Amino acid sequence: VEEGSAASRAGIRPTYRSRNGGVVLGDVIVAINNEKIENGSEITLALEKYKPGDVVNVRVLREGKTANLEVRLDQPR
Repeated sequence: VEEGSAASRAGIRPTYRSRNGGVVLGDVIVAINNEKIENGSEITLALEKYKPGDVVNVRVLREGKTANLEVRLDQPR
């Protein structure tokens, strides 16, 4: 999740290192507009169906619970 990106603005949390160097897992995307996502390649395939400015519902796994976030898609970088 890049700072300033559509994902960041929507509240998707990145994985990061804590102050003591441990890894803190961020959100795991499990669905886009109810299309199940099982790996990183499937994220790209799911998003290819949409254009910049479209809003998609992204379901994430966060701390053992699911959360639904709306993401307005940006232009590819």
